[in-house]
This record gives sequence, structure tokens and C-alpha cells, in this order.
Amino acid sequence: MIHFSRTKSVVALGILLLLSVSSFTAFASTGPISNAQTKSGSAASISSSARYNPIGSTASKSVYSCPSPVTNESSVTIPLTYSTNPNGIAFDPSHSLVWVAAQDGTVQAISTLTNKVNSTISVDDDLGGIAVDTSNSQIFVASKTQNVVYTLRPVEKGISLPKDSVPTYILYDPVYNKIYVSDTGSGYISVIDPATYKVIKNIKLSADYNAMPYGLAYDSFNGLVFATDTQGSRIDVINNDNAIVASLSLGTVGPFGVAFDPFNSRLYITGNYVGKLLVYNATGDDPSLFNPLYNITFASGSEPFGVDVDCSTGNIWVSDTGLNAVYVLSACSSNIINTTSNLSAPEWFSFDSVHHQMYVTEQGGMAVVMLPSDAVPPQTVNDCAIGLADYGMYKGVSYTYTTTKFQSNTTFTSLNIGNNANPAVNNIMSVQFNMVDYGVTEHSNTGAYWVQNIADMKQTGNYYGIAVINNIWNWTVNGGSMSNAPGDLNHTCASGTFGNSNGQLYYYCQIGDVTKNSFVANVSLPFTIQLEVDTYASTHGNSTIAFYYSIYQGNTKVNGSEYDIVTFSGSGGSPAFKVGGYSTQKYYGNTFIPNDVENVFSGYPSGSGYSCAGCVIVNKIDASMQVYYLPKAGKQFTLLTHAYSAGSETAEMVVNVHMVENGKTHSAMAVSGTDNDVELW
Repeated sequence: MIHFSRTKSVVALGILLLLSVSSFTAFASTGPISNAQTKSGSAASISSSARYNPIGSTASKSVYSCPSPVTNESSVTIPLTYSTNPNGIAFDPSHSLVWVAAQDGTVQAISTLTNKVNSTISVDDDLGGIAVDTSNSQIFVASKTQNVVYTLRPVEKGISLPKDSVPTYILYDPVYNKIYVSDTGSGYISVIDPATYKVIKNIKLSADYNAMPYGLAYDSFNGLVFATDTQGSRIDVINNDNAIVASLSLGTVGPFGVAFDPFNSRLYITGNYVGKLLVYNATGDDPSLFNPLYNITFASGSEPFGVDVDCSTGNIWVSDTGLNAVYVLSACSSNIINTTSNLSAPEWFSFDSVHHQMYVTEQGGMAVVMLPSDAVPPQTVNDCAIGLADYGMYKGVSYTYTTTKFQSNTTFTSLNIGNNANPAVNNIMSVQFNMVDYGVTEHSNTGAYWVQNIADMKQTGNYYGIAVINNIWNWTVNGGSMSNAPGDLNHTCASGTFGNSNGQLYYYCQIGDVTKNSFVANVSLPFTIQLEVDTYASTHGNSTIAFYYSIYQGNTKVNGSEYDIVTFSGSGGSPAFKVGGYSTQKYYGNTFIPNDVENVFSGYPSGSGYSCAGCVIVNKIDASMQVYYLPKAGKQFTLLTHAYSAGSETAEMVVNVHMVENGKTHSAMAVSGTDNDVELW
């Protein structure tokens, strides 16, 4: 299911935590339902149209949520005193201020409550980068002419920098309590101890050419700092021992800004010369494993400069000095979801995490512009596929595991399915259960396969007709196909067949078709959908994938079975589902795909010709969801140890669904509202 555009607007988590959980059925708190091989009920008529294709974009895990209410204020242009240009900007949460280092040598304090300049401090004749030491309420600001960094409160003697210093950017790392100064003029990154006001080390980026560092970002989980080198067109990675441990060569792109998303482990880099945003996987503490994921290309004439990730929505903000605009991109889809135009050379960002306000410097407008991050109207929001997903990532630390069985339970106590982008499939949505199977042998080739077990639902009045469909895609190589030669793939589903997506063959089996009112079950509230997928080697050593579904009306099973067993022709494989890390090969859109398991609410494919090719509005939802796996050498299903609220390996999406953990049970509740792709537990 290939498609993109979606946004994430924040909703107050505190409100959701007040919701009663008493309305959920017993399935919400008990263990997994038995997958008894009951054949009760007859399969409905078969449709030959398979629709579920993998995404062509990015994985979306989450960023942290800021503890403040949603605000829908308007943007504000804040003129600086003395009509001077802003060179640096930093947010001070303790005093509700944004500090601006100006070209005329002043530091100007903007109140985030009034969005007006409320004080000005004369420091020097031309200032560059600025940062707030939030641990000690100190301000560090760099002189572009005096080779020093000053501290404020009060103004102190400058801290010496290398000769010919032009410090452009300053970063404070609150975990390791260090100040980093990006010195574009001298080619150094200076590391300062804010407690002693002494330089710990001046790190020269290159001995072979005149490096030009600009933007800085840090990964505090792993003690890494990322510095753009515009001259060398690379990212230098600095560890906590103040040494360059890796350099990521970017090609001739002109990197200026860089931002790190600590929970997605994504590195965003602006390519000023080529009009692109570069996206890297930066998981863990070994930079040799960092790799490019994909590029986002902006309109002709674009010169992206600064980049930031806000914590209220998890969205990515990019300033464009060429087209005088600021873009907001969804971390789910990497599409532009909002554009602010008619700015004047916007450059650097600073985010007010208390009031959800993004501030951007206008180098050509002698002003700072406040852009509210929560101001995207809810009716324009397209969320991710929302539910439970395990990416092998918890608080920025990666992990992996394998299993041969996954099972999910989704219980609905309230559901009103709204419109799709295509009116022909209004009132239809799906629950998708997606995972990646490694060690599958097809012929003599062993590789990775993407597996889906899906329940479609169509609402008619108070009843919900349900059909099921599975998919298997070859992810061993970029654009890999399944073999449809006779005998290469055996399946027990009578309707099992092959689809063709742009020349790529995939397998699917469909039981029922909600678009034709053909169902395996037709139920009213409350009802439960249970999905399961197993993988194993058959008695003859053949890689096998088995698909199950069960539908419950209240506590009574209405229908369900093992509806398809797919056996590959090759032998000798040891198939197992993998969680954690990324695909060994680039796949759709030249992208590395995450190894995850996800049970998610999604839309129904709209067909071609629609800007949102699978979005559905859920008018109301009250549901519970659990995902289980069978531990290695285990005999009982276990709930996911960690989970995020959004999936990534499908392109159908839902609007107005929000996930929250049900207490500390490692199960989740789905309620109405927009989701910001949070780490649930």
C-alpha cells in the first residue's frame, strides 16, 4: 500500500488517561485467545483483487511528548530592537524566553508569553551562535569578530576560541554538561566546560582542507554530537571523549543544518546546494552502522538551511532561504504537511517545548517569527497507521529478538467508520498485522519476506461485516518478486494467487470482500478480531507461513480458522520473524525498511488518482489492543515488552485515532483523537 501525506497533531495525554477502561471486554486484560482450528461458518465469496502494498517511505517510531496543552494560536512576526538581523537563537525554559544573538552585537530576550522583545543586552559588535545552559541558567553567546564566547548573567570575560574564529552555532548538551561551538571560520568544534568556563578541547575537523562547520545536533543516549561540514559536504560524528569517530560523506550537497530525533534514531540534514533533506538511520553508538535511508526533494529554487524536530508533534521543520519558506514534514510519511510562505531568508530554529511554539530567525527580515506547532487544523490531519508497533527500540536503545509466532487481539466497544478519500469505499477500515520473516528459503535462495494478515471491516448501521486477506512480499532484494511457477509455492487457500505491482509479483489469499458485501462474519458491538501468523520449517524442511483469524461477538466465537498455509519449494531454511534493526537491502524508494511487528488500524485502499490513497476518517472509536509473541524456546504467548503507537510498513492510514497504554499492562486503548506517534511503553 504505497502512499504518503499525513500529519500528526498533538492531543493532551492527560485527558486520555482519565478515560474509563471498564467498558472493555474481558479480552482487554486476559491472555491471548486460543487459536483452535474451528471450521464453523462458511467462507464467503472470493475477490481476486489484492491491494496491500508495502510503503515507499520511512519508518516512524516516535518522539517524546511535551507536557502542555494544545494551542491553536496564529503565527507572530517579532521585530528585533534596533532593526538588526538575528544570527542565533535559543530557548530558555526556566524563564519563558527565547534569546537571540544579533548582528549588531546585542542579545535580545523575547518573552514566549507575549512574543515581544522585553530586554536587550549590548555585548559586542557582531554575534553568532547562542545556547542556554539549562542546568545552570547561563547563556553562552559567541562573538564573530573577537574569537571568544561570552557568558551572560552577567556578561563575563570571553572564553577564547581559535584564531580567525567565526562561531556560527552553539549547542548545549544537558546530559554530559558540555557546550559545543561550531566555528565556521577556523574549522574547529570547540568543547567548553560550562562549570569552569574553560575549553576542554578544540577539535579540528580536517587537516586536508579548510572545513566549514555549521549546524550541530546531539544524541545524548549514545554520547554523540553531529556536526555539518559544508566545505567537505559531510557529517562528522564526535563521541563523548571529544574525538571524531566517523565522517558520513554526503556527496556535494552543501549541508548546513542537522537535527537528531532521539526516539526515531533519525538524522535529518539539509542539502542547501541541491534542494534536499537527507535522512539517515543513526541507531546506536556505532557510527559505522549509520546509513542513508532516503532523500526528500523540495521545489525548484529551494535552498534548505535549518532543520529541527519538535517534541509536541514529532514533526520535522525545515527552513528554506531560497524560497523564503518554512516546511513542516510528518515523521510518519515524510511529506510536507504545512508550509509558511512569504518569510525573509529563514535560517535557524528554536522550539519552545512549554508552549509548543517554533521560533525561526529571519535573516533578511530583521525579525524572529513564531510558528505554533499545534495549529494544523484537525480536519486536515492525516495520521499514520495507528495501533501497536515494536521496532526493537526503547528510549533510543536498540534491541532485537526473533519469534515464530505473533498474535494480536483487537476488541471494539465503540466504532463509527467515516469517509475514505474515495467515496466508493466509505465506512470501510482495516486491522493490519504486519511483520518481517527472515530465513525463508525459496528455491535455493534464503532471504526476507514481508507478511501481512489483514481484517477488513465495513460498517452498515450497527453491524460490521468482516473479510480477511493475507499478503507475502519478497524483501530479499530491492523489487524482489515471488515465483509463480507451478510447484514453487503451495497454499491451502483455494483462492490463493499472485498479484502484480509494477512488475513485482506477490502472493495473496482473500476470503470475502467487503466492497461486495461478502463477509466471513457480520457482527455488532462489542466484537473482537484475533489475528495470528506462524512461521516454521515443515517436516520436509520447507519454509512455511500459516495464517489464522478468529471473530468473536462478545465472548462467543462467530467464525475463525487456519485459513491459509503457504509452503515454499526450497528446503533448509530456518524461518523466524525478526524485530529490531533494518533490512539488509534497500527496498522501496531506495529505502532501508525497519524490521518490526505492527498491529494497526488503517484505511482501505482508495485506488489510483487520489492524493490520499488509503485514508479513512474514524468518527469515533473505543477499543483495546494487545500484541503477543512466543519467546524463543517458550510455550506461552507474551505481551510486547515495548511498543510505539504508529506503524510504518503500510501506506493506508487512519484519521482521529489515538493510542494510550492501559495502565501498566502492556496493552493499549484506542480512543478518538490525533496521535503523535509516541513510545507507549
